[in-house]
Amino acid sequence: MSDEREAGKVKGKTQIGVYLPDELVARLRQRADDNRRGISAEVQIALENYLADATPETARRLRAALDREGYPTT
Repeated sequence: MSDEREAGKVKGKTQIGVYLPDELVARLRQRADDNRRGISAEVQIALENYLADATPETARRLRAALDREGYPTT
């Protein structure tokens, strides 16, 4: 086992579990494949980008995009 992993953990990272709509996960997997990244890296980048610009306008645009795709936001 490498120095980066210990008992199933990755040093400096925390595993979380979330429930996401199947269609959203499918799109996320496709985007990860397109970008030649793993799904974890794709989620990390998406969240970092969102949090870096976490303004009310960004939140409105995100909700609007989810609504357009038919995903509940409440």
